[in-house]
Amino acid sequence: MEKQPIVIDCGNCEYNDGTGRCDPNNCHKIPGMSTHQFNVILRGICNGAALRNKQPEILTDTQEIVCAPPLDIWAICAISSDAEAFGLKAEFHYDGKSRIVFTPAPQKREIHIVKQYSTGSRGTQYTYIRGYYSTKELAEHRGQAIVTDNTTWDIETIELNKDI
Repeated sequence: MEKQPIVIDCGNCEYNDGTGRCDPNNCHKIPGMSTHQFNVILRGICNGAALRNKQPEILTDTQEIVCAPPLDIWAICAISSDAEAFGLKAEFHYDGKSRIVFTPAPQKREIHIVKQYSTGSRGTQYTYIRGYYSTKELAEHRGQAIVTDNTTWDIETIELNKDI
C-alpha cells in the first residue's frame, strides 16, 4: 500500500534533518497510515451527521473534503472531533465552497501536571491538582500564578503510552 506524503513542522524534534522538518520515515510523532486507511477515514467523515445532505466530495490528491454549503460551528466541531479521534488534524477554509484539509496530527508524548501543596490551619497537608498541560512552559506559568504564603507547587511530568 502507498504511504501518505507527510509534511509536519518539527523544528525542535530530535529527528529534525536541519530543514525544520522530520523525515516521515523515522518521525516518532506521526503514525504511519496507508492511502487506503486515510480514504476510509475520509469516507466515514463524509457519511457522518455533520456532512449529511451537503454533497461532500473527497479529493484524494490533496487529502481534503469539499462541499458546497458553508459549515456551521456544530459541523466544524463534529468534523474536528472525528478527525482527532483518528489522529488527523482538520483545517477549514471557505472560498465559495467549504474545504476541509486533513493532515496527520503530531501525537502528544507527555503531559505536565501542576500540583499545589498547602498546609491547613491544623497542620493537615493538602494536595490539589491545578491543571494538565501539554507544554512545560504552560505548566510553569500556571504554577507561578498559584503561589501564596502557605502553598508550594511542583510539576509532575508523565510520559503517555506511545501505542495510543
